[in-house]
Amino acid sequence: MPTEPHSVSGVPVGGDDSGKRDTGKPVSRLVFSDCRLKSDGYKDVFSERKSCVGQTVIVKFRIRPEATGCFGVTTAKRFIPTAVDRSRARRLMREAFRMCRANLRNDADLVLVARPGIVGKDAESVRADFEKVCRRAKLWAGS
Repeated sequence: MPTEPHSVSGVPVGGDDSGKRDTGKPVSRLVFSDCRLKSDGYKDVFSERKSCVGQTVIVKFRIRPEATGCFGVTTAKRFIPTAVDRSRARRLMREAFRMCRANLRNDADLVLVARPGIVGKDAESVRADFEKVCRRAKLWAGS
């Protein structure tokens, strides 16, 4: 019996979105959208001019009740000069988002902007700062 070709992740090639890998276990679905912001999405969020500032991150956001939210991160060479630190800052911000996304509103587009204070921080302190900023901005579910 011929089998379907599979990619490295185990999901059938050809875009089959059955929700199962070849192991038979269900693929975990995200509470917040898998959507990554594109260039126009960043422009829209920045033009909205809504933001909340923390010690390590700035959360810029746009509320869109008709759609599920998207997410993006950005780092500026001006504030974090070395490429290694910028890459680490992006990883820390994405991880903070992953740890908190179940508690975030689903109707907001978010852009996390790294601040110079993120350099040298660990993931837990960035997550705590991200949570505090989201609560202040009323992006935390139930706030």
